[in-house]
Parts: sequence; C-alpha cells; structure tokens
Amino acid sequence: MTLAVGIGGLVLVAVGLFVSDWFTLKMSAGLADAMGGRRVSIGIDLRTITICQRGAPCVSMSLSASQASFGTIAQVTFFGSIVFAIGLAAGVIGPQVGIHMSPAYGRRVAVLGALMLVATLITAFVLGPDTGKISAAAGSLTISHGFGGLALGIGIALGIYALLQLHDDEPHAAEPVVARYARPAASRPPPMQASPVHVATVATVAPVVAPVRCAAATIALSESGIDTNFVDGNIGLVEWGEVVGVVARQLPAAAPYHGAMFVDIISGPHATVRALPTTRITGADVSGDGADRVRTLIAAIRGFAPAAKLDSATRAMCDQGAPVRQLADAAELASHDERLP
Repeated sequence: MTLAVGIGGLVLVAVGLFVSDWFTLKMSAGLADAMGGRRVSIGIDLRTITICQRGAPCVSMSLSASQASFGTIAQVTFFGSIVFAIGLAAGVIGPQVGIHMSPAYGRRVAVLGALMLVATLITAFVLGPDTGKISAAAGSLTISHGFGGLALGIGIALGIYALLQLHDDEPHAAEPVVARYARPAASRPPPMQASPVHVATVATVAPVVAPVRCAAATIALSESGIDTNFVDGNIGLVEWGEVVGVVARQLPAAAPYHGAMFVDIISGPHATVRALPTTRITGADVSGDGADRVRTLIAAIRGFAPAAKLDSATRAMCDQGAPVRQLADAAELASHDERLP
C-alpha cells in the first residue's frame, strides 16, 4: 500500500513539474478577428512561457526573465519539489531493495513536502503570473488554471502520506500495545480441545550458552494467543490481536551464540516472545530445521495474526527464500534488543 501511494505521488509530481501547464491564457474574440481568425495559445509552467500560433512555430521564453515575483516562487517550488521527489523515491523504493528508511527519515522528508505543498498553493493560487507584459505583446487575454498545480499538490500530499507510513514496514517501531504479560497460570483461558496439537521438531544445533533476552522454553499456539513459558521462569499470554510484528534473525556466529536462528514475536512493552531452535512449540505444525523451521513458524504466526508486519529482511526470507539476516556480533544483538518495545 505504501509503495503504491508513493509511486502514485511521484507520477503526479512529475506531471505537475514537467508535463502540464499551470496556467493557460486565452485570446479575446476581437483580437482573434483582428489577426485573421488565428488564435494564439499561451501556456505557463514553472519554468517557461510558451506562445503558439497556428501555422507558426511556438516561441518560448524563460519565466524568470519576464515574471519577477512569480518567477522566483516558481523556481523555489520547482527545485524544492524535485528534492522532495528524490527523498520520496528513496523512502518508498529503498525498503523494496533491502535499504531500510527509518521513521525519522520519513518525517524529515515529509516536513520538506509540507513546505513544498505550501509553496505550490502560493504559486498556483496567490502569486499568479503577471499578464501585463504578455497582454501588451499579444493583446487582450484571459487567464485560467491548468492541471499542473493541482497535480503537483496532490502528488506531494500522497508522498507525505506514504512517508509517514514508513514505520509500518518496521515492526520495532510499531505503536506499543499493552499485552497481558506474566499472567498467573490460574487466569489463563482453557485450551481449545477441538484443535489438533502438533509438537515441533527441535533442531539440533550448538547450545546457546549466553543468556538471550526474551528466550522462550515452550510456546503453545492456540486461538487464544501465544502461551509462553520463558527460560527465566516467567510465564505470559499474548493475544493475537496484540501481535504487531515478527522479525527473524540469526545470532552471531561466534561462541557463545553459535549462529542460532531465532524469531521475535513482537507485541506490547516487555512482552516480546523469542523462539529459539531449542524452544518447544505446540499448537501448529512447525517442522524442519534452520531457516525452514523459521519460515514454517512465521507462516503459522501469520495464519493466526495476518495483520502482523514483517520487516524487509524477514519478508525477503519468507517470500523470496533469502537467507536469515545474521547479527554480526554481541553489540549488534544488543542494538537489536534495544529496539524491542
């Protein structure tokens, strides 16, 4: 959705800047009769004034050379909108090629877009072109708005919307949802007896010796949610409606992590559930080893919580068969954990 809106905004920005006239000038009937019935067509965009007459070549002149105040604001709008379009393209296309753009980046470019939207409104509806010099040369003329200003304004507005949605592609930045964490066992809802229970195969990997945050010893998936027993002894239940994102990563290759793959199921503050190769999973057919096990687990989670977001690396791993992104060292693991709610 974000990509489609962003691309649509870019197309409209291009139309407003390079294709459509912002203003058109029409010649009076008396003047046309005086010229032997030949009408003159005059179009004004952000860079030029183009005068065309039937049977003769069109003549163009620089807008800045003939329009002092309007020419200045038109130049600001033109070049500022080009910079905004470049920022918008990077923001919406970057994640599609594995380059993540942070929400802060989106907000900064959106601020530029808001300024350009104001400049567009001023250019199109406040400081219109001065037709005095043109009328003196071509006679009595009436001015009307073209499609260029409207196209640029709508395109910038769509671009701002797309940029403000960048956080939706990164589950870590999703808005926190209060999860029922560490709920007493007595208050848990009873399991649904009708659902078949499948016990997942535990992959044979080197042991993870170092403490890992949010590590789950057992996970039970059901229609009620994710019922977890953590390695540190805590228990918790996260309902499916509270799950906002899923992230797959691989621990650093060096000891004591040994490159184990894990899946973070992200919900409210301090309620992330981390499934490791040693985590026993019931309630869904999570089979296979390594990346295959990660993919089947994420598929099961998405079946229960289809609104959960995947970051670009996880989406590429699930949908395109890309390898699980590995964290380089303990410092990168700590940085990853700091972004969790």
